[in-house]
Amino acid sequence: MRIYIAEDDPSVIGVLEDILESSALGRVCGASEEGAPDPERIMALDPDLVLVDLLMPGRDGIQLVRELKELGSRATVVATGGMAQFIVPLCRREIKLEKDLLLKGLNIIYQKNAAKRGGR
Repeated sequence: MRIYIAEDDPSVIGVLEDILESSALGRVCGASEEGAPDPERIMALDPDLVLVDLLMPGRDGIQLVRELKELGSRATVVATGGMAQFIVPLCRREIKLEKDLLLKGLNIIYQKNAAKRGGR
C-alpha cells in the first residue's frame, strides 16, 4: 500500500513513518514536510491512503481533502491530529478517524526500543 502523509510537523511525520515501517502497513510514498501539501503532487504519487492532519497552516486538511476529491483521487483518507474527532463529523466527504494513531505508534516504537535495550 502506498501512503502519503499530509502533516506540517516533521517530528510527527517521522513518528508516523516509524509506525508504518515497523508495522509493515505500507510504504510512505511522500510527505508534506515543508509548507502546505500540494494536491497535484499527491495525485502524481497516486497513494492508496492519505493520512491528513486536518489543522495545518496554509492549506488545511479539509481543503486538501476537497481538492483531492475534485482532482479525482480515490485514496482512502484518514484524519489524524487532536482536533480531528471534532472536525470529521462535520465533513461532507467520508474521512476515517484514527484519533489514537500517534499514541498507538508511540507504543510500538517504545516496545521496539525496549526490546533492543533488553536484547543487549
